[in-house]
Formats: sequence, C-alpha cells, structure tokens
Amino acid sequence: AKESHKGIVAFFANIKQARDYAVNEIVKFDNVITNDGNAYNKDTGIFTARKPGLFVFYFSTLSAQGGLFLFDLFLNNEILASAYENVGSSYGQGGNSAIVRIKTGDQVCVKAKQASKIYNNPDRPYATFSGYSLRRE
Repeated sequence: AKESHKGIVAFFANIKQARDYAVNEIVKFDNVITNDGNAYNKDTGIFTARKPGLFVFYFSTLSAQGGLFLFDLFLNNEILASAYENVGSSYGQGGNSAIVRIKTGDQVCVKAKQASKIYNNPDRPYATFSGYSLRRE
C-alpha cells in the first residue's frame, strides 16, 4: 500500500480465529483492512514508524470462554497500556489505548504478558489493533 492523504499513516487489522498465546508472544493481527503508509507488518504483528509524529494506538480483544488474556501495548520495550480479562465460565471484552510521540524506527506491538486464550470467528472479529498519525513532527 502506498502512502496517501498527504502522508497520513493509519492501519487497522483484526484476527478472525480463536487463538492461544504463550508468555511474551507478539499478537499478530493478521487480517489487515487498512494500511496507509505500509507501517504495520501482519507477519510480525509490529508497527514500525517510518517518520516521527504524534500517534494514537488502540487494541481490544475477547477472552475465550473459560480462558483469560493479559495483553500489553508496547512502544519498543516500554509498556504503554495493558488489558486484562478473566471472567471464568463466560466471555469478556477488554482493550486499551495510548496517545504517544514516536520517532523514526520506533516499534509498537501487542504482547501476551501471560498465557492467554482469545475468542474470534470469521463473522465476528473481536480482536482488533489500530493506529493512526495525529500529526507529523
């Protein structure tokens, strides 16, 4: 995808299957809907900043029935935000967001802090990850 809209960077991706994650595993949101600026890599699950700016990131997911998730949003090695859901015999949706200044080469991703189980299906992708530039710097 080529950069459009005068250099705006925006991505949105989801997951369409139930998945299990190991401790410290990067969550790969592999169904990419939007990737203006081509900064999000679905194979690694990592957004890499091509230019500095002020960005918004958001992630959300649904715990599998009888399971839990604990996910962290990372900027390089720093946790920006976390989401946790553990409702036992039911399902639970959780997510978080961040507004942050990033530099060229900075990387943003979502990682499982502990073993996690999430629920999705092809018609209802509950797990999403998105980001967009508010301003170039």
